[in-house]
Amino acid sequence: MTNTKILFFAFLIILFSLPFIKTIAQIGDFGTQDPMHAGQDRNKLAPSPDTARVYYFFGSIDSLSLAKLYHVDTSLNYFQQYDASKKNYKYYVGRGNIGLHSKNLIFEPILTEGFNYVHSFLDLYTYKNEEVMYYKSRKPYTELFYATGASKEQTVEVLHSQEIKPRLTVGIKFRFLNSKGAYTNQQSDNKNLYMTMRWATKDKRYGIIANYRRNKFVSEENGGIQNEEHFTTNAYPIRDQMPVNLSNAKNTSVTSGVFFNHYFNIGKPVKKTIDINNIVIDTARLDSIPIAVDTSNVMIEKRKGFKFGRLTHSLLLERSKIYYEDANASNSFYTPFDTPLTTSGFFDSTYVYNLENEFKWTNLDVSNKPEDKKIYFYLGLKHKLAKVNDTIQKSSFNQIIPKAGFSLLLFKKSRFNADGYFVIGDYNKGDVGLFTELIQPLNFKNRNWGNIRFIANYVQRSPDWFYTYYRGNVLQWDNQEFAKEKIIQLGINYSYKNLIINTRFNHIKNFVYFDQTAHPEQHQNSVSIINANVRYAYQLRKWKAEIDLTYQKGVNGVINLPELTANFILTYTKQIQNIAKLQPGIEVFYNTPYFADSYMPAIRSFYIQNTKKLGNHFYGDVFLNVIIKRTIFFIKYSHINSRMKFDYFMTPGYPMQDIALKFGLNWKFYD
Repeated sequence: MTNTKILFFAFLIILFSLPFIKTIAQIGDFGTQDPMHAGQDRNKLAPSPDTARVYYFFGSIDSLSLAKLYHVDTSLNYFQQYDASKKNYKYYVGRGNIGLHSKNLIFEPILTEGFNYVHSFLDLYTYKNEEVMYYKSRKPYTELFYATGASKEQTVEVLHSQEIKPRLTVGIKFRFLNSKGAYTNQQSDNKNLYMTMRWATKDKRYGIIANYRRNKFVSEENGGIQNEEHFTTNAYPIRDQMPVNLSNAKNTSVTSGVFFNHYFNIGKPVKKTIDINNIVIDTARLDSIPIAVDTSNVMIEKRKGFKFGRLTHSLLLERSKIYYEDANASNSFYTPFDTPLTTSGFFDSTYVYNLENEFKWTNLDVSNKPEDKKIYFYLGLKHKLAKVNDTIQKSSFNQIIPKAGFSLLLFKKSRFNADGYFVIGDYNKGDVGLFTELIQPLNFKNRNWGNIRFIANYVQRSPDWFYTYYRGNVLQWDNQEFAKEKIIQLGINYSYKNLIINTRFNHIKNFVYFDQTAHPEQHQNSVSIINANVRYAYQLRKWKAEIDLTYQKGVNGVINLPELTANFILTYTKQIQNIAKLQPGIEVFYNTPYFADSYMPAIRSFYIQNTKKLGNHFYGDVFLNVIIKRTIFFIKYSHINSRMKFDYFMTPGYPMQDIALKFGLNWKFYD
């Protein structure tokens, strides 16, 4: 018996014997922050005592003002889902190795504002500006993560945040992901970094947040295996001996950027003085993180005044360099799509520069609390300047985007939100966006029946510039006659305890996609896509079963989607005295057969194919999550059923990973 089989059977013994281990002692949960509770008040969740005062927020300073704060997650739940393509109920079409270009299995229309070069299929692994986390913690906070797997897969992630001076907090996050892949010329090499800074004056009348980001991706491109029968018959058990289409091709993408967001409260802070045993505290000078105060003898005096609101200014500067190179340009792999312009090897390069300045006024005030914000509104003006330089042409785009929005509390419980923008300028002239949302708690006769959320969005947008104009050595097009896409999106979301129901209806006119020759095409008729998702978790003592089902109905030949995707997780959580917590489990993913999109390396994009259906395969993982004080680790066998039948493709020509043993470890330091 091989070492792999011995480890596998030992793991199964641990998995199924744990429910019968006698409990010596029990302690409370280490924390609860899993996606099933995403709609709950974050301040009511129960984090680890070590991290009870570690928070973070995203995006801009308004997120902090609107109390959109999140606790650091210290729970075991979903820890084994370390790959971004499998986190938080995301399901992506893979190509057999972690860190490569991938496509969402669940349809989501692009609703970007103003000029956009192209939606990247590496966004999943990119540190984007709107996803940068700014931490709030009195003490230094550090988090380390390491994972390893088959084919020399390595992931290292480091996070540190520290208040180096009163009200001045800096942070850094770095991720290194490298995996050779099982097949020839399939390696991924990703390096991601961001650094943050947050500062405010004593009275919090003026404040700044800023970040620097850099994302570098180097992806080897083998174009898939030459003959799928080589895989289905297991003709090459040693995978890197299997012939592939490309042996010298590679994609490189480097994006760097800086973001600066600062605010000024026009009116003076509204002061509240607290008299505690003749000691007067001016709350306007307190830090935004509460301090412990004995309020047994408290007299509060408010000094009211007119609120002039807040001015904010944001500056975003980004630069991207994208390369595709292949030393063997005469390869027959390209001829069905276009005729290469050179036969001696080629190097396609594109440079994209983006500068954004945005000014905004809101009625937020430094003394506001979330419960005070019965009416919130803003007015804004954004200027965008973009430049795109390829091997042949240089293009510039200059745009002004007025925008406005408001949030209104209705009948003490309901909340209505609305945002809108209009684009003035060259390529995107006339683009508009309107987004509305109604949130209604269902409380009847002192009983909570959950929350229901309605959305209605309308977007009229010019296609991404990449679909309009491109000149490369392999593929070329000029589609400046493309009309604007018009998108109507309606949705209903219902959540109650451990049940979430989410429905979306998307109606799109002039939809742009890549056709069977990997060239952009615009669908002249309207298309409609229905999406319905149900997520439910059932817990019986220490057992927890969780299922996530998504039904979709696409448009064959234009938007190909699996009608059903399903993910099932079964776990058993065991407390071992006051020392550790163990969580063995099983996870299974499945999608129905459909015409899955093919992948073209030269343009880093997926395109329509209507000849071969893929899917109808179960991907099963067994895992064990363990937490010992501040340390969490997992061990799992992914795709344990891969040897039963060799039919697991998610993208034509790209087999998914075989059975693999993986291990991951996370340390959190708070001192």
